[in-house]
Amino acid sequence: MRATREWLAPPNFDDRFRDALDLRGPGTTQWLLQHKDYEAWAQSTDDSLQRHLWVSGKPGAGKTVLAASVIDDLHNNTEHDLPICYYFFSSRQADARQSNDCSAAYRAILSQLLQKNIKNERISDLYSFAMHYQSAGQLTASRGEVADLAELTMKCIDGVYIVVDALDECDSCDELLPKLKRIGEIHGVRMAMFSRHTVTDLPKRIEGVLSLPIGLCNETDIKCYLRNGVAALQKLNLLSIKINLDETAATLTRLADGMFLWARLLIAYLNSPGLYPAERKQAINEVGTPEGLPAMFERILALIERSDKAMRRTARQSFLWLLFSQRQMLPDELESAFLPAEATGDAEDWKIPDFENTVIRACAGFVERDPGEATYEGRRFHPFRFIHATVKEYLMSPEARLSSAKSSRSDVIPPEGTDAHAEIATVCLRYMTFQMPAQPLSGSLGRSISVDDLFTAWPLSSYAALSWTPSLLETTDGCLLTNRGSLFEALDKFLSQPKALTAWIECCYTYSAVPHYENLQRWGSRVLEDAEHTPNKSTKDNEEVGNLAYELGSHLSTLDTDWGHQLRENPCLIWEEATAFNPTSLLAKHGGIHVQPLQCEPPPAVVGYAPINRVSQLTPDGENDVVLSVYPSSKQTVTFSFFSPLLLVLLDRISTALSLFG
Repeated sequence: MRATREWLAPPNFDDRFRDALDLRGPGTTQWLLQHKDYEAWAQSTDDSLQRHLWVSGKPGAGKTVLAASVIDDLHNNTEHDLPICYYFFSSRQADARQSNDCSAAYRAILSQLLQKNIKNERISDLYSFAMHYQSAGQLTASRGEVADLAELTMKCIDGVYIVVDALDECDSCDELLPKLKRIGEIHGVRMAMFSRHTVTDLPKRIEGVLSLPIGLCNETDIKCYLRNGVAALQKLNLLSIKINLDETAATLTRLADGMFLWARLLIAYLNSPGLYPAERKQAINEVGTPEGLPAMFERILALIERSDKAMRRTARQSFLWLLFSQRQMLPDELESAFLPAEATGDAEDWKIPDFENTVIRACAGFVERDPGEATYEGRRFHPFRFIHATVKEYLMSPEARLSSAKSSRSDVIPPEGTDAHAEIATVCLRYMTFQMPAQPLSGSLGRSISVDDLFTAWPLSSYAALSWTPSLLETTDGCLLTNRGSLFEALDKFLSQPKALTAWIECCYTYSAVPHYENLQRWGSRVLEDAEHTPNKSTKDNEEVGNLAYELGSHLSTLDTDWGHQLRENPCLIWEEATAFNPTSLLAKHGGIHVQPLQCEPPPAVVGYAPINRVSQLTPDGENDVVLSVYPSSKQTVTFSFFSPLLLVLLDRISTALSLFG
């Protein structure tokens, strides 16, 4: 079963369900569970015309919490014994590139079906057959294999409830809907789907769908949440106790206009320590009509702009890395990424006190800690994330960019696109150039550092070493870079330091990764093309950096071919034999190893160019490595290869003699 689960490679699906369930307030979501359309769906039979449910609503209406409540209700329903499977798409996760693909939903659902049918031999045999006989032989199932297996599995069971949240956030929704249609036609399958109104063609693509728009049905839940939030503010003396709870909650509920997220952001805004009590009272009373999420976002950004320089910088950096990082980042990594370029001396002097809570406060409700755990390099952590997908969308929208023309807004909103990736690549390059040592990472030759020690000593080392070239490549998508100078300056500095480059290569192999040489080659080629088409002094300087990047990429490709296996086993070899036998001016040279071929002239034409055998032996004093190669006549290659066993005996005797020869 373990091998089958590894082949399916499901994403982390249960944490999102638990997270959403924890957000449910006491007494909320009952309006849906008691709705006639929901009851009709939950009690539907195979003969029912409408066996599927579509719950739709505007952004921030609380659809994810409703989906979790449906799952919880089905689990507590003793009137059926059908398995319940679910998946929550989410674009606010840093790993959304992997978890928002439609195949991620199939993998999660298949894993749940396997767990719930662990004693079903028919299911076990089906999974085993698919893995061993129908698979193309990959270590993990392909996109097509999991899609086909999902359909086959559901045909082998009596029925199943499937709950899918945030269909609109699936990266391949157009591909997912036809497959959900086929799954929905299978006997015993009942689906509940949650999305924004924008998935307008869902009822047309999937037959037998009950459509249930949220609208203002959640007003009771929002009012309950707001009343509790205002009461908590009064207990903390952040709001006057003279404020009438029921009237205030009713007024704010009308202003929320069915958006639970608006209510959450308002309470987070009112909890900000940067507001005076009078400003909180004003915030409650000044809005007369529903303002929508964009106005609330602007209100929060204005609050961030009013904070001190350090808090604005923390907010901006948080937004930058959450929007554009290549993967989820550990808090320790993020804190190291925030280091200013001028940081020198003791690392403790540059730590932000109570870093994680400082990030939450600086972002004023836009960012939260994910209650679900993530794992990277054996370390479990709770990553930062945006409070909702709409926050991420807004920060990257033209509306937010238009407002950033204000003098202070650029301190809060990071650049977009290529400039953002250039900034991240620059941070990584400076970290490897100035924060990490330009020497063997263990501190001595001949000894490799452990992953744990490397990460502990330099928390950003993994992200910087493995992700700077992907970010670098993102800067060449055709958009004009406004901070090109900073990036090229940092890259030129890095490429001009052989020891720093060598330490980077050791770092990559320590983390069991090959340096992304193809990214360097592609980036270098594009820079050279740009210099050719628009020749000027600036592009001429960039051309030199592009040449160095391409040359380094080409050398790393050869290095991995010749020494990749040894470097994976022992990364510290990059400081010794690897660079001695694959020399380049770009990397550090080891003064204690000298490689000199015994034959300076090429062999005569009558001698074959491919040796039929070779042997090497280190002299007892360790000063020289003697290599003996046997070349046959170009005309007698076959004849010599026939006597290869005899030659092996001869080479063995020569090797023995060499071991005695000082």
